[in-house]
Amino acid sequence: MGDALDTLLRPSSVAVVGASDEPFVFSGAPLHNLRAHGFTGAVHAVNPRRTRVQGLPCHPSILDVPGDVDTVVITVPATAAVDVLEQCEERGIRSATVVSAGFGEEGAGPAGLRNAERLRAFVEQARIRLLGPNTAGLINLLDGYVPRAAVNHLAPEDLRAGPVALITQSGACSNILFNRAQAHGVGIGLMAATGDEEDITVWELVRHVLADERISVVMVVTESVGDPELIRAAARESRRLAKPIVHLRLGSSELGSAVVLTHSGSIAGDAVVAREAFRQWGIVEVDDFDQLWQTARLFEVWGAPSGSTSSTGVFAFSGGEAALVADHASRFGLELPAPPPAFEACVADNLAYAKAANPFDATGELVGRPDKLAPVLRGFLDDGGYTEVLVATPVYRAEAANRVLPQLRDLLPAGRRVVLSMWPAGGFTAEQQRLLEATGAPVLPGSTAAVAAIRRYQQYREPVRIPEPESAPVAEVAGCTPLPETYLEVRTLLQESGLPFGPARSVRSGAEAIAATTAFPVVAKANVPSTVHKAAAGLVRVGIGSPAELSRAVDELAAHGRGAGGDGSVVVEATAAGSLQLIVGARRDPIFGVVLLAGLGGSAADFLDDTAVVLAEQIDDQLLADLLSRTAVGRFLRRSAPVAAKEVARIADRLFALLHADPRIAEIDLNPVLVDTGTSRVTCVDGRLAAGGA
Repeated sequence: MGDALDTLLRPSSVAVVGASDEPFVFSGAPLHNLRAHGFTGAVHAVNPRRTRVQGLPCHPSILDVPGDVDTVVITVPATAAVDVLEQCEERGIRSATVVSAGFGEEGAGPAGLRNAERLRAFVEQARIRLLGPNTAGLINLLDGYVPRAAVNHLAPEDLRAGPVALITQSGACSNILFNRAQAHGVGIGLMAATGDEEDITVWELVRHVLADERISVVMVVTESVGDPELIRAAARESRRLAKPIVHLRLGSSELGSAVVLTHSGSIAGDAVVAREAFRQWGIVEVDDFDQLWQTARLFEVWGAPSGSTSSTGVFAFSGGEAALVADHASRFGLELPAPPPAFEACVADNLAYAKAANPFDATGELVGRPDKLAPVLRGFLDDGGYTEVLVATPVYRAEAANRVLPQLRDLLPAGRRVVLSMWPAGGFTAEQQRLLEATGAPVLPGSTAAVAAIRRYQQYREPVRIPEPESAPVAEVAGCTPLPETYLEVRTLLQESGLPFGPARSVRSGAEAIAATTAFPVVAKANVPSTVHKAAAGLVRVGIGSPAELSRAVDELAAHGRGAGGDGSVVVEATAAGSLQLIVGARRDPIFGVVLLAGLGGSAADFLDDTAVVLAEQIDDQLLADLLSRTAVGRFLRRSAPVAAKEVARIADRLFALLHADPRIAEIDLNPVLVDTGTSRVTCVDGRLAAGGA
């Protein structure tokens, strides 16, 4: 085989090093699984302390195995694993799976660190490709190759080799997902866990399996972001081949911060930026294991969405469930357009108590008149023009299920995107589950899960931005002058860059402030190093309405400012009018590049949860419009004060330009930016810069 990853995933021959007779331990499971799942290639056992293992001849070392060996599964202790890998390299073996743990994990101690260092040094110079260490390995049902170092998965006769791939870092998570998805009908044909990723990574495997013509959708679980260029390349392949990637990132919450600071770095943290990158690049994001397989199931059965618009219809058997679905559709942004007049006529002709609507409540009349399901459901499917349809069934005992549901098998036309939902109740609904699954349509546990899965499915249809990486990214400039530090210096730099700050003057005494001020009210700020929450720290006075108040405020702020690292000067500004406070920011993310942020601002911006971020690898009007449209305050502005909305977008554009023009700047925050919706005037009230990795 030409590609080392092919030898790893679909070899013609495999050797298990450290093989043992016990099938329920790591060293014995690979041989057991290879035989149980009917691998037809050559299988070799290696263990210097045995002559036979699980009925197979056993060789003392990999060097003693006769014939060609495509790949090896290594289950020996960590201290011996690199010795085995060196022997594999000597033989010219192309790939290996290292099951062994003890390579730098927290509990492995100093010995583990030494093992990890030795393995890392080997990988850096070796030709062999390595999966792991600390991995249970892989399952390839498409080729009958299952060398997995665990047997806690469904029996071979209960598995379906379908077009879904599952690539994870965690072996335990892969096992949960594999078994749960397979038990719900998802045909996972290929699963691999990358473990500690000393060599092969999740995203390298994702890109590789996308090229397999038998795979149509890839589920991915990660614990760290990974290489953005590999992610971008995989996303581009996903779009080109119309093979969706559905992704779950574990450990993405940002709990435990000792201090919450209202600036773009605190709001647009690593997890937020990574999620936005995946969204912009067309990777479908989910939040838990069940969402992962449920969404993948729709892609598996329906294929990737076609066309540029979405239209969802919901056919329910109860009014309460119809209302529940409507609530969740609103929450997820799922459009439920009203049915056309033709369906109204269909309902009137067949049902006495139902009214045409979407969601449609067929009422309990169908239990007594099951013959009416066929004309009404057919009319809903044929007349509605919906791209996706949910048929939400209630809880049926066996007798009721057999009265109503068997006809669904003939009613659901091939090629239509119909998903069925039910509320499982153990053995009580077993017959209902069987009848629904017999239709061949996806069957999901509960209508709320189905609504969420439909919306995620439709998101793959939406436009994406996967630009080529910049050929010359911004680099640090040696010997450049330091950034401005004080509030006045930062304010001046930002104003000279075209940002709409109002007039201001620096003073050092109350008398100087009175002489320089011709109109009230004004605002006074201690001229301290660039910081957030100046008001909370007592460094700002607002609404100053008289010369006496101004004199007193300036003298107090000058003294207070010296204690906060300032030079004793105070900045006096005209009071800006505004009915809305926004935050607009930009930061240079170390992984994904320039990130823009906008939303509802003020001192509580962290807690108001109405901000959005976009990756700004290339900037245009559509990107800036998207940034505003994804917050409630941005949508309000675009509708009620479009001139102001354009000015806010221009401000974000200027921040993008500043970051690209000045390599010293790591972050810019404008908070608040005041918007007077009556006049559409936009004024920047406070600004902050951060340098380096701040």
